[in-house]
Amino acid sequence: MVTQEGVVKVLDFGLARTAEGPLSSTNMTGQPASPTLTTPPQHSPIIPGAIMGTAGYMSPEQARGKPVDKRSDIFSFGCVLYEMLTGTGPFPGETVTDSLGAILHSEPNWAMLPASTPRRVRELLTNCLAKDRKQRLHDIGDARLELSRAVAEPQDAAHSSAAARRRWWRSPAVLVTALLGIAAVVVTAIVVKPSRTDTAGERVVVRSGLPLPKGMVLFQGDRAVAVSPDGVQVVVSLIAKDGTWPPSLCLRALSRLEFRALAGTEGAIYPFWSPDGKSIAFFAGRKLKRIDLADGIVRVLCDAPAGRGGSWGTKGTIVFAPSADGGLFIVSDAGGTPSLVTTPDTPGVSHRVPQMLPDGKRFLYYVRNTESEGVYAFDPATKQSRPIMKGFAEALFIEPGFLLFASDENLMAQPFDLDRLELTGSARPVAAGVQYNKTRAFISGGVSPRGTLVYQQVYSPSRARLAWMDRKGERMPNPAEPLSIGYEARLSKDARRVAVSVDGSRGEVSNVMVDLERGVRTAVGDPATTLNYGVLWAPNDQGIITYEVRDGQRSIVNSPIGAGTGTRLLEGQPGFEYAATSVTPDGNTLIFTQSPLRNKTGDIKTLNLGRDEPAKTFMKTPDPEWSPRLSPSDDVVAYTVFREEDVGATLKVVAYPTPFAPVQVSATPIAFGGYWWLNASELAWIDTTQRMWSATITSNDGRIDVGVPKPLFDGKPLDKQIRISTTTLPRTGS
Repeated sequence: MVTQEGVVKVLDFGLARTAEGPLSSTNMTGQPASPTLTTPPQHSPIIPGAIMGTAGYMSPEQARGKPVDKRSDIFSFGCVLYEMLTGTGPFPGETVTDSLGAILHSEPNWAMLPASTPRRVRELLTNCLAKDRKQRLHDIGDARLELSRAVAEPQDAAHSSAAARRRWWRSPAVLVTALLGIAAVVVTAIVVKPSRTDTAGERVVVRSGLPLPKGMVLFQGDRAVAVSPDGVQVVVSLIAKDGTWPPSLCLRALSRLEFRALAGTEGAIYPFWSPDGKSIAFFAGRKLKRIDLADGIVRVLCDAPAGRGGSWGTKGTIVFAPSADGGLFIVSDAGGTPSLVTTPDTPGVSHRVPQMLPDGKRFLYYVRNTESEGVYAFDPATKQSRPIMKGFAEALFIEPGFLLFASDENLMAQPFDLDRLELTGSARPVAAGVQYNKTRAFISGGVSPRGTLVYQQVYSPSRARLAWMDRKGERMPNPAEPLSIGYEARLSKDARRVAVSVDGSRGEVSNVMVDLERGVRTAVGDPATTLNYGVLWAPNDQGIITYEVRDGQRSIVNSPIGAGTGTRLLEGQPGFEYAATSVTPDGNTLIFTQSPLRNKTGDIKTLNLGRDEPAKTFMKTPDPEWSPRLSPSDDVVAYTVFREEDVGATLKVVAYPTPFAPVQVSATPIAFGGYWWLNASELAWIDTTQRMWSATITSNDGRIDVGVPKPLFDGKPLDKQIRISTTTLPRTGS
């Protein structure tokens, strides 16, 4: 780490220790202990049988909880060296258990090593990562000698010739930055300038760390990374670790140690660079904007209600997706009225995440919400698009002619003929463990024209344990295993079960039902569904009502508890998304929102569940209404007004079933989705400072009365680790 005074410090947690008592033959008999190893005091937590250390870097003996010595450090050194050369650890796994199992029973994937890796370095790795510590190096000083010899020793002619023939994807001439948004750490592989080469005449890779600013993490859900055209700067959209809105852009030159915040970029997503590297465009506040780095001036270029990516061409134009529905537009980089350039064949189809090709006219883009989802190329000369490849996300072009795309856990590269706009040859892996979003079809990263790649490593969403909390703030956990809880959770009427939306690592959302007494978890609905948004118990708790996206078809369904296809309640219209949020106490009427994908201005509607008739509009205003929740007394609907650029949502209530003038409940913004009915006449919510409030809500002949808000939990902010997902009415006798 680097202190504020500029002093470099090397830190070691020192989990390894010497064995107690006399040294045995397995403890380097006759050799002094490593100076980094100390015999712990009697009360030390590092005891035989305890597993101490970081999963993925532990030695086999450490993973088994056995006594360790300096050869465990040598094994860990081998893990780090392997990761420096390949960009991924030798023993990956989704969980700690998976990593420990790989350490004990699997060998590293030696094929991941670059072809130019010297023979001595390969042998060094083998000797460091031996399962049997007797077969490892006896001292880390031997590793230094082997590395020195590898640098001084020329490669054999056959190896040099093979390396010279190697395609760029096997070459280290690529900058790879892995952004770990959850850990707020960036791991980088930097290509040095061509003046520095190895004995085969190839550029050398130097890997370093790019820590994010303290308390900040990479914004998730939309693309948040872009690398400059010359490959020497990176811009990222960061948000406070506690989730405080909004995100904003931060810039870092790879030659410097710190990020620089860019003022005026609050709410920025999908950043992209100008060809000269002097400006950055982004979406924020329902607009497409640009910031000029020389003077920091931010300018609005045009409207973009729900931007989904853009690209800045060499001809002074920008191609962009202004919304989550419809075609692509082109606008001057000085601003003005945009012109439609691509038109989907059917309503509801989305063209998004475009990328200009080197001629500044043709571009790639992704087509979503159709059975023919994939990457397409558009040629303005013919005004025609042609399919390039199918896939879950976009493809990125790199000169002189390659496409990067995601496949399973890997980032792949395949030759691309610019003249004919088609793939040629075969695909090869570039990097493992790449993050991409299936829901919004983007790779979480960026690329410069000459092949400088920046990408986020795949991560597992954070998990949380469900627990009860009373009005005093006291918590009581339940036996359910931790879950990656998504947008919401809903209790059944008897409060014995909870329906939970669960986030996946690729932007997928699925639903599960958890038995709170037994801790048993049951899947809900069809696992083939791409997206399930929202969880609402069906009448009599028979199934879960959710908004489902499957093969481009959007609908509201009643999904069975357990795997299976749900019953369609409402077939969605093309170009709209839906959220089912309430059912009337008699079970006859569903309350939901319908929002145009082009601008996200939702309206509240109702659907009679007992009759085959169209949905009816309950309330339609210019504002985007979200999450209508009917009171247990069946006479008031609470809802929020929220735009993507807003810091928080506005909480309002309106009479039901005939809406009169809505009444605002709280004078201050609330957390999006953070409100619940505590009983028939008490509404609770969480504000943007994490404080919880409640107020009485009554309706008399359609006239709404709102009581004075009162703080809960003595007005203290909720712990940052607490997120209230659902509430229950008091049960009889409690």
